[in-house]
Amino acid sequence: MWDNLLDCPFHHFQYDVTTGENFFPRNVYPQDYERLKSQLRPLRSYPVELKEGEVWVDLG
Repeated sequence: MWDNLLDCPFHHFQYDVTTGENFFPRNVYPQDYERLKSQLRPLRSYPVELKEGEVWVDLG
């Protein structure tokens, strides 16, 4: 992860961890590329906090 981007090791799509939005390849390919558009759904994001050295994720 760098610059708040998470990189998938399988297809190298990149997602912003703060919003879940796709960063790559959405910002490279044309918007009318229908086959790719169906793969660019945002990821679900969850609130995270550190408590006494542990990472807590609120799954709601």
